[in-house]
Amino acid sequence: MKQLIVLGNGFDLACGLKSSYNDFFLDRFNKLFGDDNLPKPATIEDEDFQNKLSEKRDTIWVNTGQLSNPRIPLKQTQGYKTTRPDYFKKLSKNWTNDKQTLTRWDVIFLFAELCLDKKVSAYKWQDIESIILEVISIALDFQNKYSLKLNYASTVNISLSSIPGEQLFKELIYNISFTREPSIEKTAAELLNELEKFESAFANFITTQYKLDPFSNYISNAKNLLRCLSRYHEFPFKQDAPSEVDVLSFNYSLDKRFLDILNDTRIETWSNIHGIASFAAPNVRNNSQGNSEHVGDGIIPAPIFGVDNHNIDDNDDWRIIFTKPYRVIENGVNEIRKSNGYANTDKITIYGHSLGQADYSYFETIFDENNLYNSNTEIEYFYYAGEDPLEKVKNRKNATKTLYNLLTDYGKTLSDRHGNNIINKLNIENRLTIASTENLPS
Repeated sequence: MKQLIVLGNGFDLACGLKSSYNDFFLDRFNKLFGDDNLPKPATIEDEDFQNKLSEKRDTIWVNTGQLSNPRIPLKQTQGYKTTRPDYFKKLSKNWTNDKQTLTRWDVIFLFAELCLDKKVSAYKWQDIESIILEVISIALDFQNKYSLKLNYASTVNISLSSIPGEQLFKELIYNISFTREPSIEKTAAELLNELEKFESAFANFITTQYKLDPFSNYISNAKNLLRCLSRYHEFPFKQDAPSEVDVLSFNYSLDKRFLDILNDTRIETWSNIHGIASFAAPNVRNNSQGNSEHVGDGIIPAPIFGVDNHNIDDNDDWRIIFTKPYRVIENGVNEIRKSNGYANTDKITIYGHSLGQADYSYFETIFDENNLYNSNTEIEYFYYAGEDPLEKVKNRKNATKTLYNLLTDYGKTLSDRHGNNIINKLNIENRLTIASTENLPS
């Protein structure tokens, strides 16, 4: 039997890595905007910490409020073209404790926390991708025709004013993305360059949390969990154990070097589809040189945050450079991947993945490769169970809805007769399993 294991951030969280949205932004905002005179906040919603962030937002809003809307054409004054400064480059050194690493995206996410109608504690990494898509759609919409897609707070308080959340966020994006002259190309290039800096900060956050030490808690937990998912049995072998296993990881942490610790000959490939956090580590680069299974010049792709390429199919749409397929190619991710695809897979096991829309394209490709409707390929989806009975019920319903939405969306790519019926067919043929993390294979 051949198995494909798809790993999301829930895998790292289950193994003890602090890699959640909240973990990262608590650390990031504290470094950039925190107060050394205050205790380090335990959560991002700590009252003193939130007050400090509010002060920073007030300062930034007042500073950038001097910038008129960059969509308005620049006027000619006595034969000279008036210019407006890049307020981020001019003033951002006064906004942070770490002026070397602050990016435009840090400021944008700082305001997103205020403007969006969602508690920070409820954010997941798929929300990052949704915010990125909204931001680039606003920033590159020089005709002001884009309709906002996210849910915003009706009103927010900023610098003694009360403003609709969507209005504040939109104006903030215009101001922070402005690069002295209204040019779609230059704005897109600058935002992408800043996103790469932001991704490097995230990579550093992940790499400082673990080492490939077989005796560390995280590595030990990861080894045990992956063995459960792949039905690893030293002796005797069990009938349900696959003979071939591929791992497709959406995480940036563990990479192919982890296979030496696993010591499982059944694992054919390990692919980090969105890059590797330890891309800059010398030992990783040295390991890649001269190894036919890695890129030959020692270049390892950095982590990427990207958006879904659905509805972005026009080459003149500059948002395309932010899509996941484009960035995977540009960053050379495929050059470190041994896998040529995942056809003829008997079981697709998904663990800890939110199945957000930004990743639908990947799953559609996998389903197509295995002719999901007409084959015998099974899907099993593991979700976090929860702590109390009510949370368990909610998580079960949410997991079912999440997988249902993915399969329904995939069905739209098939013929009407097959697409409308794909979930029923998988159910009838007993090829669909949704299980909590409490019920892992033993």
